[in-house]
Amino acid sequence: MRSQLKISYFMNTIERIEKLGIADPFLRDRCIDERVVRDGHVITAKGRAFVDFSFEIFDYLGIYQDKEQEKEQLFNDIMNR
Repeated sequence: MRSQLKISYFMNTIERIEKLGIADPFLRDRCIDERVVRDGHVITAKGRAFVDFSFEIFDYLGIYQDKEQEKEQLFNDIMNR
């Protein structure tokens, strides 16, 4: 039963929503197909873009301001490059 709930939770495609006969809760016309999006004080990301999300937060907070080489080294260490 748990796996069925998990699948239905992630299956919010237009086809699935139409099949359920409910209104689409997502504002799809406003969606941007990017790994990370920053709009003012709001930062959001796709589920697998957690590293990119973290670095966008670093940029927003100015954590690595004037330390581009240090930031790049951290990214490479995390990504095992």
